[in-house]
Amino acid sequence: MAQNALADLFGSLPKLRFHYCDGSSLEGIVKSKSLWMNDLRSMNDPRENTRGNDFIISFLNELSFPTNTPSSEFNTGLKEKFTIFQEFSRSFSFSTSTVRDDLYSWINYGARGSGFCIGFNRDYFPSYMWNKVIYDDSDFRKEIERIWNERLKEYVSLPAEDHNRVLTRTAIDLQQVAAAFKHQSWRNEQEERLMIDAATEENSESGRYYSPVADIDDYVIDKRVNFRFSGSSLKPYMCVDLSKNKLKDGRSLMSPIAEVIIGANNPTQIEVIEYFLDSFGFSAVRVSESNCKFR
Repeated sequence: MAQNALADLFGSLPKLRFHYCDGSSLEGIVKSKSLWMNDLRSMNDPRENTRGNDFIISFLNELSFPTNTPSSEFNTGLKEKFTIFQEFSRSFSFSTSTVRDDLYSWINYGARGSGFCIGFNRDYFPSYMWNKVIYDDSDFRKEIERIWNERLKEYVSLPAEDHNRVLTRTAIDLQQVAAAFKHQSWRNEQEERLMIDAATEENSESGRYYSPVADIDDYVIDKRVNFRFSGSSLKPYMCVDLSKNKLKDGRSLMSPIAEVIIGANNPTQIEVIEYFLDSFGFSAVRVSESNCKFR
């Protein structure tokens, strides 16, 4: 009986994902009530995005089927679509970890314990925006094979006029999984990424622009990609809204921020953070101090 009660209790707790950052990042997120999602192709290490793409292209090229068969047509069409997406689309990402109050993350991303760890409610965002990072080559290949096989079955089951839609959806799926593939040396991060893909579009009024490929109007501020300078480099980014209480269909949303942990080397008092969060509409946020010990 007691075990069932505990299971019910912990099962009802929100799923949190943790973002380690310095004080200026916490300030920016809270004051703007938004997250900045960075373009992976504009990161300091461009391999963030290319390694997965190269792996997928190699996988598709390895496949061989008799000509004029559904498998051959599907794979040929998919290679063309995926190549186009590589050229004309970008993946925007906000990084979190599944690990709370983690020394490794504090050292690398939390200003060596002088910053903060923000606990976001995972369920504030739709599940399709989340991508768990894959660190193992064999696991990555299995995921590619799963997507390929599932979409092929759909492709074969539908009339020819729907084939282009299936190929587009498959290319998007592969692009998303490619953007969440990292070398196994980063495994300690246990990263899960909040992600949005955007593709290049063009019309007579707006010219060329990036547009989200999914219907996420409830989350992307101004429904568009923005630009900022970082040093001498101009980089695209997206702003994700943290201020919404309800969606278009009237469904209530939980608070996006559930917890803030103060780093072990940060002198800020708990009460000050609580007042700061309250003043910008983030109430009922649990604030605590890190238990990690630094040398």
